[in-house]
Amino acid sequence: MPPRPTGVERDAVLATVLDVNSNLIHDEDKAINAARNQCAALDGGATNPDHSAAQRFSYNGVTLTDDDGSHINFGLRKTLCPES
Repeated sequence: MPPRPTGVERDAVLATVLDVNSNLIHDEDKAINAARNQCAALDGGATNPDHSAAQRFSYNGVTLTDDDGSHINFGLRKTLCPES
């Protein structure tokens, strides 16, 4: 699992999540934790990473699709977990 991002990296991760649904960053720490866990899934060779991201980020009354999960994974690979 990657370390907790700070500064510009944190802002980039939150922007990735915000781009999918603004309700997901009302609790920024929850969004960051979900992003870190998703990086671990990507690094671990998750079978269906888009679905995994959709499930991991479906909270606060928001339900994401696998396409949303794909968008999150794309952003995370450019920010928090580029080696995935």
